[in-house]
Amino acid sequence: MRHAPVDVYDPLLTSHRLDCRAPRLDPAEPVPLHHLLAAAAGTGLTPEEVGARLADLGYQVPDTGELATITDEDTRLVSKGLDRAAPWVGPDFIPQLRGHILWAAVQLKRSPADLAARYAALGYRAPDPGSLPTTVEEEDLKLAKVRLYQGAPWLDETEPSRLRGRIIWAAKELMRSPAELAARYAAIGYPGPDPKSLPDRIPVNMDVCLTSAAGQLHGDSRDDSEPVPLSHVLVVLRSLRGDRQKPQDALPLIVKAGEHLAELGYRAEFDAADVTVDDLMLISRNLDGCSPWLDQGEQVPLAHVLRCALVQRHHPDALVTRLVMLGYRCPPRGPLPGQVDEEELGLAEFTYGGELFRLEQEDPDWFRHLVGAGAHTGKSLAEIAGRLRALGFLIPEAALAPGTSDEDVPLIGKVNVAGQEPWVRPTGPVPVSHVLQAAHARGVSVSQVLSRLAELGCTRLPDLPDRPVTEDALRLISVEGDGRAPWVADTVPYGRILHAAAANGQGVGEVADRYRELGYPEVDLPAGPLPGSVSEADADLAAVRTESLPTYWLTVGEEIPLWHVLLRADTEESAPAEIGRRLDALGFHRLPASLPDTAAPGDLVLISEKCNSQAPWLDPDTTVPSEHVQEAARRLGRNPYDIAVRLVALGHTLEFTPQPGDAVIASLNPEVRFSWSSAKPSLGDVLFSARTLGRPPVEIVARLAELGYGWQALPDAGDFDDEDVLILSEGLDSHAPWIVRGATPSLLHVLRAAKATGRSPQDIAARLTGLGHAAQVPPQADVQDLGLVELAELVGPSTGSMRLEHILQLASHTGRSPAEAATRLSQLAYEVPDADYPTRRPAPTPPRRTA
Repeated sequence: MRHAPVDVYDPLLTSHRLDCRAPRLDPAEPVPLHHLLAAAAGTGLTPEEVGARLADLGYQVPDTGELATITDEDTRLVSKGLDRAAPWVGPDFIPQLRGHILWAAVQLKRSPADLAARYAALGYRAPDPGSLPTTVEEEDLKLAKVRLYQGAPWLDETEPSRLRGRIIWAAKELMRSPAELAARYAAIGYPGPDPKSLPDRIPVNMDVCLTSAAGQLHGDSRDDSEPVPLSHVLVVLRSLRGDRQKPQDALPLIVKAGEHLAELGYRAEFDAADVTVDDLMLISRNLDGCSPWLDQGEQVPLAHVLRCALVQRHHPDALVTRLVMLGYRCPPRGPLPGQVDEEELGLAEFTYGGELFRLEQEDPDWFRHLVGAGAHTGKSLAEIAGRLRALGFLIPEAALAPGTSDEDVPLIGKVNVAGQEPWVRPTGPVPVSHVLQAAHARGVSVSQVLSRLAELGCTRLPDLPDRPVTEDALRLISVEGDGRAPWVADTVPYGRILHAAAANGQGVGEVADRYRELGYPEVDLPAGPLPGSVSEADADLAAVRTESLPTYWLTVGEEIPLWHVLLRADTEESAPAEIGRRLDALGFHRLPASLPDTAAPGDLVLISEKCNSQAPWLDPDTTVPSEHVQEAARRLGRNPYDIAVRLVALGHTLEFTPQPGDAVIASLNPEVRFSWSSAKPSLGDVLFSARTLGRPPVEIVARLAELGYGWQALPDAGDFDDEDVLILSEGLDSHAPWIVRGATPSLLHVLRAAKATGRSPQDIAARLTGLGHAAQVPPQADVQDLGLVELAELVGPSTGSMRLEHILQLASHTGRSPAEAATRLSQLAYEVPDADYPTRRPAPTPPRRTA
């Protein structure tokens, strides 16, 4: 296997995260020294070689003077594990760098300030060395972690306003005072609250919940720069005390919570001592002083305030003022009336015909509400509008009918037309289909429906011929062609016309004329000659159907989505290009630019974001990530190369350009082209692909990284050869399955490999260790032990601890005495019971007599 030229590393060297993928380094920006160090450690090149190559590619690199300052320890500093290996400390790690430096100082026995200075010299935006302690205590590392008792990640120091809540949570966990911890956070450099603004006592559960964003004992902390609303306190009390707490019992707890907030350094958005039972009733959705509560960021319904005023006998304006004082930012607009009665409130909120009518203060659907209230109460619309205005509802002035009936409610409030709002507005257009179906449902003429709509105050009515609406017409105007809602919009889509033509055996032009006769102002048709007849199969091409939504019919001018073409291709087991040709012949010309001429099952899996053949679909203008290719391959059981080629054929752009060699590189078994599934490539995979393709292993590693499998540095083991492929294969046949990356080979594998290669077990173990598999073989081990070890693995436990009966079995099968078997197993590192084993070998088995 040949060595690789330096340019094979270009995808890695030029990637911002050293993973062979976007984003790339910016040639206009200097390349930091740490990038050269990490790239060198990951490739086996020297920093000088990395710099030279990047310079050849047009990047600004550190000069020789800076490179001369590099020390051996620097390579440890740029790795997150301080182990000179990926993952690397990159720009996205900077918010956590302070905690990392504290940990590195302990590991390397260096001062944090020295390390911060060195990180800065390597090109990182490091903390000020003066902000770091001279020594790091064990507890400092806990405080710097997101989870106190686990490893990284480290705290993000770019959110100082959330550190107060973090300190209170950590203080409770560590049984320390927040003031003491705040002082320590300041000592290790985290920008946080003044220790004097925090208490000296150990926090309790209420403290943690009050300072948690979700009001729970765990989770993100609240921002201490924002005032705490009363609703948050009530959520905390519900969490601590239960769901249905009496209002009078909650008041002292609210006062206590307010005192805790002040002591903890948070500003309440309300005066806790001033909160009353009436306040709790006011902000409870059911006016009972219990949860659920009104949301402080949402509009408070006017009807809620008016009903509370009626119950509490308070002026509504006083309640609005009270809401503002309690921290509610969207109360009703005033001034409001001084007196409210139940009858007037009944006009704003009522149930009629099984449907709830609830009017907002400034409601765009006020007309529907008036019609419903008129039918409910028998009052004129003008009277209802006037009384609602007096209550503070913003009802526009309009000419309204003197009265309404039950039939008017569905006429105004039950519009079921595709793409239209579900009710009529007096100044909005009334859909043609709504008028026609209403005429049919009432058994009256079209003119009578239009007349009633005009009387009710509708001003934008369609110009329709006065004729009876037949069952045939009703089927024509329904979206599904079944004479039932939903109904077609005023612009009849071309797809619906095709469907009607196929269903009725008519020409497209005939159907279009029929819609015009019914009064539809616009009929969507393509330019040029129309099809004389349409088959049902072709008409179905224009139907966009989903499980949860009504059928949507394609229009002539719209862009046909790729997923629709593929769905039809999958349904008809046809090639996408064939579906495209048929759509184009029907008059739909805005088709996806790339449609393959071959059918392939699973195309919908490929283009769905979750690889489940369902929306949401991939954005055709967005690059498809490598992880999506891998997941689609896993779902379909296909090679990632085949998936990538198909996605490109479907018009998508990938993070990489598929190459024929990928079919081997991205396969668990190149001979049958299985996909990787979720496995990570092992060294055996890399070397096998290199041998199969005649390419150096480092090229395979680089290509795997481009394909999204991450950069996996090759072991520093000199040149690789075919024997390496052999000993890395579990079956010692130079084929998959391979020894898992990092796994320790068994003694049995080493002995079998020694026999297969003619080398000593010690040589095999040394080579496997060099290849990244720490194999330990006793110095006495010999190939002649293979039979004994095979039997030991067969009859003995997997732990390697042999029992007396195992020893006796092995002795019987190998012709050794029990003492010899026990001694040899002990020399081979098996655990053998301490016993007085017989030294006599078993008698040979006599030959069987033949008849």
